[in-house]
Amino acid sequence: MSGQSKNIVVTAEKPTFIRPLHFGFQKETWLAKAHGKHVLVHRYSKDAIYIPNVSVMKSVRHPNIQRFLFECKDDEGLVILAFSFIEGQSLFEVLKHASSHLAIPLRIKILHDLATGLHYLHKASLLHGDIKPSNVILRNRDLRGIWIDLCALPAKPSNQGAVYFGTPPYIAKEVMDGSYPTEASEVFAFGVLCLAFLSGVLPPAETTLSKGWQRHCLEKIHLPSEVRALLSALDNSLSDDPTKRPPILVVKKTLKKAIKRLQTQK
Repeated sequence: MSGQSKNIVVTAEKPTFIRPLHFGFQKETWLAKAHGKHVLVHRYSKDAIYIPNVSVMKSVRHPNIQRFLFECKDDEGLVILAFSFIEGQSLFEVLKHASSHLAIPLRIKILHDLATGLHYLHKASLLHGDIKPSNVILRNRDLRGIWIDLCALPAKPSNQGAVYFGTPPYIAKEVMDGSYPTEASEVFAFGVLCLAFLSGVLPPAETTLSKGWQRHCLEKIHLPSEVRALLSALDNSLSDDPTKRPPILVVKKTLKKAIKRLQTQK
């Protein structure tokens, strides 16, 4: 998917659809064109449970988060949200096919990119809403980790009856039990993503996270002794007790320290 598009004016112009990329039960994702540039568009079904708030999406501006461009409707009245198109590969595809060629320092740098973007959202009282490897793009030109498919859920919802789950097994236990997502539940999801990326092993597609998979990943990750504290922080992120999970700022700082220590070892 080219770098974050900066020259497209927010407008109601309808994009020209080029080819489908994904069909989900709530929305379709297409490669499209608007103002002479490629864009990524989501077209939501009439029965969509949740459509991101456009005014909130406009306010999100961070280099590690896919940029929202504009909203419009198609001829059937279906909502279309357009985003910057990023040339790259999803983290899910990297984990499936090519994660072994990425050195550990580069993986930690990419995870720091993602933690920085997530910290930005949490500071703004927003949640990503669906943290998983397929919602991360590694941009081709610089291997920057960028969040895509942002739900921009409010951290404190006005409608307590609406619960948005995410994707198993990246869902924390309390959310599976019916609680609304929180910053702590997103730290859990991010911890699962980190372990998968550092170990190169995707979690089984089960409803709940396997403790056996967690132990296997921790045993498989070989980090220099100088940055072993990172594994402790990630292990704490996967606690069943949300009060024992570190805030994303702590995870971000731990990743940053690991980067600096690895640089001094060169």
